[in-house]
Amino acid sequence: VAIHKHFFENTWYVSLEFAAFAVLIGALYFWTQSFIMVIVIHALRDIEIAYLEYLEKVEELGDEAQAAIAIDQAYRTQRMSKT
Repeated sequence: VAIHKHFFENTWYVSLEFAAFAVLIGALYFWTQSFIMVIVIHALRDIEIAYLEYLEKVEELGDEAQAAIAIDQAYRTQRMSKT
């Protein structure tokens, strides 16, 4: 959890959700010894988060194309600020 920078940039309850997810996939790895399963579940969760963010933006803007453009612009701005 600590290596994810966004953990420290969110509200406490979102950070708590991240920590709970980390414990869950850690326990899953402990029980199954399958790192691939952990990677797949983490990737699915990332996809879910991205999709929910998109749906939220569609609801806010009322247009799917505008939502996609807004998310893309926010991502580009974020990437540019890191360089």
